[in-house]
Amino acid sequence: MSPLWLRPSSKSDKMADIKALEHPTLKVPYENLNKRFRSAQKVIEREMTHVMSAVDAAEKVVSAPTGGEDANPEAEAAAAAAAATQLDAALARLESFQSRSNEAVKAEMDAAANCKHRLEHLRGGVDAGQDAASNPAAQAVWRKTRVDRMLVEHFLRSGFYNSAIRWAANVHT
Repeated sequence: MSPLWLRPSSKSDKMADIKALEHPTLKVPYENLNKRFRSAQKVIEREMTHVMSAVDAAEKVVSAPTGGEDANPEAEAAAAAAAATQLDAALARLESFQSRSNEAVKAEMDAAANCKHRLEHLRGGVDAGQDAASNPAAQAVWRKTRVDRMLVEHFLRSGFYNSAIRWAANVHT
């Protein structure tokens, strides 16, 4: 039996090799998306707890007995002011919840867009690799992009940060 590197490779072997090489291309953005999702979930739960406690405090102040018709006008005014203060606090918590949840959702959407962009890049290469006769120029561009990206990744893993930056800059100019 001949060594592995001398055996003719089939199309499925080539695709398996491509998938193995491209695994990090999707792994990092996917892990980032997962991290953003978990972070957003924690932020939303925490902010929701704060909102609910503020609403409960406002309900207690509003539903507190004021003494009915025999009540002192100053006591009623103080109760109304306390209720307004508690409602303002609840409103502030709701606004904080809205802004923090919007930030978390935006971060998730950015991470998802990054995953989608990388997946489309890889899908373009697979399509070009399956039907080379239809668009050889697109396949050549995809392969060059892939090789450039692998070189930059290799430079970074090897500690050649300046070389990686220069190579990436020359590729995108």
